[in-house]
Amino acid sequence: MAWKLTDTGGTYSADGFTLSVQGTGRTRIRLQSDVETKSAARSPSASSSKDGASLGTSHGHHSLCDWEVIPRDSSLVDEVAYPLPSERYVRQQDLITVFPQKYPWLFSYQIDVRVLSACKDRFVAELWLSIQTSMLESNPELWIANGAAGVTSQADGSVKAGVEPNSVGVWKCHPEYICSADKRSVLVVHPLDRADSRTAASPLGDFEHLELFGRFMEKGVIRRGRVLLIGSRTTLSETIMRELIESFSESSLPLTA
Repeated sequence: MAWKLTDTGGTYSADGFTLSVQGTGRTRIRLQSDVETKSAARSPSASSSKDGASLGTSHGHHSLCDWEVIPRDSSLVDEVAYPLPSERYVRQQDLITVFPQKYPWLFSYQIDVRVLSACKDRFVAELWLSIQTSMLESNPELWIANGAAGVTSQADGSVKAGVEPNSVGVWKCHPEYICSADKRSVLVVHPLDRADSRTAASPLGDFEHLELFGRFMEKGVIRRGRVLLIGSRTTLSETIMRELIESFSESSLPLTA
């Protein structure tokens, strides 16, 4: 079991799960289970499509987890192209993507996706995000948004059109994590990084996106944030969640961060 690199990302398959990291500007991270994939392939909507992509696995509507990592900079008033990665490589269980600082963006950043464990019941991975700037001052942000639910992609915060909602339903904000309605998919910010993160939610408490960093940052400083991604074939109990969060809290910093 190892990462397989592609032109635009990489995939990791184990125990009936497939983790996909794709993208050149916005990085999309999807976790799929063979149960959902086979169910989608047998559905009438999938069979009616000649290429099998209209409502099937290609668009991720049957993914356990479907996230996008999006760079944001408050100093940019107009819509600009996202920075492209300068390097992508594998080191043991880590897939690392490096985005250089390139005008008009005022910071560089790195995405490290590390597979922690995979078994017949669930798949667990860590997402390490780090940012740095060569400017005297900047206010960089990285957002994590639901890639299948319609995410804010424009400079004015407008929602990307033509994207259908995720089949797992509305995501909810818990005091210690963010989870899907069926609680089979969970996102956890490391306890040491919660002070540097903010969760945007609707008036009803529905999750919209997670904001990391964003405060004043000066030249030479590196800031890091760590997130746990969990996908399960069954509903995750509070006992299991407590064990996963405790283990995550005690884990060490990866050498690639």
